[in-house]
Amino acid sequence: NSVLKRMLETVSELIRSQQGVVSQTLDLRKLTLEFHREIARALRGQDPLAAEAAMETHLLETQRVLQSG
Repeated sequence: NSVLKRMLETVSELIRSQQGVVSQTLDLRKLTLEFHREIARALRGQDPLAAEAAMETHLLETQRVLQSG
């Protein structure tokens, strides 16, 4: 049945696309945690330039990851 076949293909495509989102979300969460740790280290060290650089890197890398997905 062509309708059933098309429906199964659509569901399969949705599952595949969501797997990518979940994987990307988990990767982004791990990456974000590491960036936040780096920012916290700079703040604890009272190094505003390092904190600023870490935050800028965090924002740019997060943007890159989200745009690539």
